[in-house]
Amino acid sequence: MLDTIIKNGLVVSSTGRRQVSIGIEGERIVGLYESGQEPEASEVIDASGLAILPGGIDMHSHHRQGAEPGGYEYKETIETATTQCAAGGITTSVAMPNVVPPPNSLERLEALLKVYERSAVVDYNVNPAGTVMEEIPRLAATDIGAFKIFMVVDTGRDYPHMPGIGMHDHGEIMAAMEKCAEAGVPLMIHPHDQSLMDHI
Repeated sequence: MLDTIIKNGLVVSSTGRRQVSIGIEGERIVGLYESGQEPEASEVIDASGLAILPGGIDMHSHHRQGAEPGGYEYKETIETATTQCAAGGITTSVAMPNVVPPPNSLERLEALLKVYERSAVVDYNVNPAGTVMEEIPRLAATDIGAFKIFMVVDTGRDYPHMPGIGMHDHGEIMAAMEKCAEAGVPLMIHPHDQSLMDHI
């Protein structure tokens, strides 16, 4: 017996649209069934007249809340950000590292993930800042999807480019790229130019 069957909905996937039922066990889809061929389930949801879409994944979110109070949670919290995701069909949201304190060490990332565990209403991940060379292998050993570095270290303001998330020396950036490559985790670079920023 399955946990849930969703019946009579129009399932939309990468291969097209079909009128089938969806079988769910735990948090996984375990089968698609023709009408009348569904196994027994503890819960049956009638989706007549509705389209059933895969959940969206937002790979580039700026959640404003960090692991410590006094940051930018007045803009939004992890709870409000992920509640908006759920309302819009986003089932996984991946956050950028420009929060207080920036997650550029394993300890900081673990502290931030504890806030997500308490507050998030959808699945989540965090792209930590790959700015501390010795931390890159430690961070890569977790389930992160990528690292993020901003190519500016001082914009004359703390937000959105606070200390700890940026590098402007190209040799340091290349070293970070090599460390991330060794660890087998992608690195995203937000392009800036520090000398232009200084002039501006």
